[in-house]
Amino acid sequence: MNYYLVSSKRCGVPFEGSRTCELDDTYQVEIKGSPDSQIEASVIRKGIRCAKRRQSLSQGEYLVFGGNNPNSSCWLVLVKRVD
Repeated sequence: MNYYLVSSKRCGVPFEGSRTCELDDTYQVEIKGSPDSQIEASVIRKGIRCAKRRQSLSQGEYLVFGGNNPNSSCWLVLVKRVD
């Protein structure tokens, strides 16, 4: 019904590299790129991977996924390819 932006981070990732970005004390997002334009994003909660998504991304497209939070809320991750 309602949503609130709790955290927004920019995280640059090398084209064929990887990077982990801390969102807060609980959540991290790990992003990996590959030469075939595939992007893999994982959400890590308290050191445990709770979600993983992989898809092909063209310039300007988004990888979007979300999930439930233990406290009756949810999380949402958006990854955009920028050349």
